[in-house]
Amino acid sequence: MKAIPGTLREGGASFATTHWSVIAACTLDNGSANAALAQLCRDYWPPLYTFVRRRGYSPADAQDLVQGFFAHLLEKRAYTKTNQARGKFRSFLLASLKHYLADLWDRERALKRGGNYKLVLLEEQIEAIESLSADESASIPLDEEQQYEQQWAASLVSHALDR
Repeated sequence: MKAIPGTLREGGASFATTHWSVIAACTLDNGSANAALAQLCRDYWPPLYTFVRRRGYSPADAQDLVQGFFAHLLEKRAYTKTNQARGKFRSFLLASLKHYLADLWDRERALKRGGNYKLVLLEEQIEAIESLSADESASIPLDEEQQYEQQWAASLVSHALDR
């Protein structure tokens, strides 16, 4: 397996000085833009990988996350919104990467929250219980306390449904 620059064993990779001319070349609509984008990805991949690894991700997951981040960055052309007067490009990249990781985490959690559950319609359940209790009430006599609790439960459910 080819060694990945900026691995934690090597102490990680630090951000290089930003060359704004490369970022400006990325925004052009000619052949040099692809070369500039490739240079940008080569320069910033190792420090972003190191950042993700230090957050506790495995090497394979970190590679996938950084690769996905660059794909997202290039697809949205977010680098075109940067401005040298507004701050460092590395700060922009780190903030963007943090947002990307948080969005992925939110999407994964959203699937876990409701993904494995079946929705139950209350109306169907209430009708089934009412038909059961009507059949059972004829065969099993309820004392006053049980009748009160049954009426109270039915009233509570009907008020909840009305709301």
